Amino acid sequence: MVIQGNKAGLLYVLDRDTGKPVFPVEERPVPQSDVPGEKTSPTQPFPLAPPPLAAHTLTADEAWGPTPEDREACRKTISQLRNEGIFTPQV
Repeated sequence: MVIQGNKAGLLYVLDRDTGKPVFPVEERPVPQSDVPGEKTSPTQPFPLAPPPLAAHTLTADEAWGPTPEDREACRKTISQLRNEGIFTPQV
């Protein structure tokens, strides 16, 4: 067995001999770029197990800051961004 992690915190568990996934991997639709001329992949592979090591969403309500003012500034910034979770293209 081989376990390969990626920068998004997803872990892929593969059979060492065959390279086939030990756990199912599904292609899921992901947000598309709205930049003229830019083409992004319509799907990305997601392993169904084990669970991701990192969160794939961050809502304005989950914003943190050392002071109430900092927290509110973070909430405001997050609420103004395109925020569709993992693989959301940058603007």
